Amino acid sequence: MLSLVHLLVSSALVTAAPYHQQHRHVSPVGLSGTESLVTRTTKSNLGTLERMTTAEVQEICHVCWNGAVEWPLPDTPNPVIESNSEQLSLFDRPASTPNTLTVHNYCTYPLYFNHYHQADSLETGTLTAGQTINRPLAGTVLKVYKTKDMVKDVLVEYGIDSQNTMWYDLSLITCLGTTNGLSNSDTSACAGHEAGLQLGNSGEMSFQCAGGAWCDDQVYLYKENLCKKLNPVYGGTPSQGLTMEFCAELKPKSS
Repeated sequence: MLSLVHLLVSSALVTAAPYHQQHRHVSPVGLSGTESLVTRTTKSNLGTLERMTTAEVQEICHVCWNGAVEWPLPDTPNPVIESNSEQLSLFDRPASTPNTLTVHNYCTYPLYFNHYHQADSLETGTLTAGQTINRPLAGTVLKVYKTKDMVKDVLVEYGIDSQNTMWYDLSLITCLGTTNGLSNSDTSACAGHEAGLQLGNSGEMSFQCAGGAWCDDQVYLYKENLCKKLNPVYGGTPSQGLTMEFCAELKPKSS
C-alpha cells in the first residue's frame, strides 16, 4: 500500500503504488429506524462502476507477488476495473489545518487508536463519540478500532517524503471478516464504515466511502490491491493538512 520510499511518482492519483502491508462510486443509503447502521451490508452497496471479470482477476493474481495473494476470496466482489479514483461528493469535503492530522469521530460510540509517530513513538488513546483530535503530520499510520480489544483496525496511512509530498490512503483490509482464514466482504468490524468514511482535505483529493459500501475505488480492500496498476493513494501537499472522518454521514451539516 503506502510504502513512501517507493512512491516517487506523479502527484496525482498514483499508478502502480505498491501495497506492502499484510498487516466507488456509490450513493449514501438512507437510514431507517433501528435497522439503520447495524444491518447495512456491502452486498447491496457495490455501486455502479464496472468490475473486472473473474478471468481478468485470476490473470493478475496469478503473477501478483508470485501468486502469494489469495484469490478467489469467499463472498468477495471482483475489484473495479483499472481507473483513477474519482473525487466523489457523498459528503462535504473536510476542513483541514496546515501540517496537521485532524481526526473526527462522528460515530455514536467511542473509537480506540494507536498512532505511530515519527521515530517509532506510539500513542494509544480513545476518541470518544463526537470528539476531535489534532496531531502534527509527523507519523506514518493511525490504526483505529471499534472495540477495546483493538483486534481489527482501519488504517489511516500517511507520510511526507523527501520531496515534501504528503502521501495518504485508507485501508480496510485488516478489519475485514474471515472465512476459514481468508478475508471476506464483511466490513462490520471496521470503525465508522457503517456510516461512511472520508480522508483528505478540501483543496486536494478526499477519498470517500459511503456507509456499508464496498468502495475499492476509494480505499484498499484487497491485499496488495491484487497488484492493480492504479491504486487509491494520493500525493498532496502538507500545507493542505489531512483530515479523517469516521461516520462521515453523521457529521453536522454546514450552515
